[in-house]
Formats: sequence, C-alpha cells, structure tokens
Amino acid sequence: MQKHTKLAAMILILTMSLSLPAMAKRGRSHRRGKRRSIHGIFMRVLNNPGALKELGISESKAKLIRTILYNKKKQLIPVFAKIKIDRLNIRQEYEKNTVSRNRILRIYKRMHNNRWLINKIGIKAKIRVLNMLTVKQRQQLKTMGRRNFRKFNRRSGRRYKKNYR
Repeated sequence: MQKHTKLAAMILILTMSLSLPAMAKRGRSHRRGKRRSIHGIFMRVLNNPGALKELGISESKAKLIRTILYNKKKQLIPVFAKIKIDRLNIRQEYEKNTVSRNRILRIYKRMHNNRWLINKIGIKAKIRVLNMLTVKQRQQLKTMGRRNFRKFNRRSGRRYKKNYR
C-alpha cells in the first residue's frame, strides 16, 4: 500500500513539474495592455534609417523627421507623468474613509484630458511628417507599414495568421 502511494505521489510530482512550463507559456505576454495599430507602425517605420533610405528620403529630410519624432517623445514624457500621478491620487482617494465623488470625477476628467493631449501630440507629429512626403512616398510608407504590421502579428498567434496573409 505504501509503495502505491509513494508511486502515485512521484507520478503526480513528475507530471506537475513537466506541465508547469507549458502552462506558464499560455499566460499573458509581456506586452500586456499595449495596443499595436497600423498608425503606430507607420511612425515606427519612419524611425528606421533603412526604411527611410528605402523610401528615398534625403538625409536632410530624414534628420528633420527624426527631430520631429524626438520632440514628440519629449512632449509626451510630462503628460505620461501627470497620468501616473493622477492614478496614484485616485487610489489614494478610494482608500480614504470618506470618498468624495467630486474629487474622483475631477481626477478622471483630468486623466481623460491628458490622454486626449497624448493623441493630439501624436496626430500633430504625424501630420507634420506626412506633409513632408510626396504622394509616392506615402503610398510606399503605407505598404511598408502593412507589411510590418502583418509580420508583427504573425508572431502573436494563430488568430492573426489567418487574417493577415
């Protein structure tokens, strides 16, 4: 009887140790919460020096594009910091003994305005960059962005492979 229980315990331990790595791979990825869009990939393509050469963009224009994108990132840093502070303030408000509805709504509204500001900064930068390109370069950028979008999503799982071939 004891041999059977020991054997069953060893089999259980062995199967658990072999199946744990497989279960861990099915969990959430490290990119949780970051949505990828084709518009973001356009801007990512423009950050790539090889892609700029493929588009036929001169070095002076490429430098100007890099400065526009650099300034965009620089403008976004304080806005993201404000959103982080607002999240902490909301958490602090919820932990108080008496929760003030007006304060929480005010903080959420401020967060919403900051998120809109993030979108606005990105849109302005994208418009400035796209106005610098010719029609042919825009079309080429669009095809490059779609190609990279498909390539990225192919790595993300089966559901994307059938949609973007």
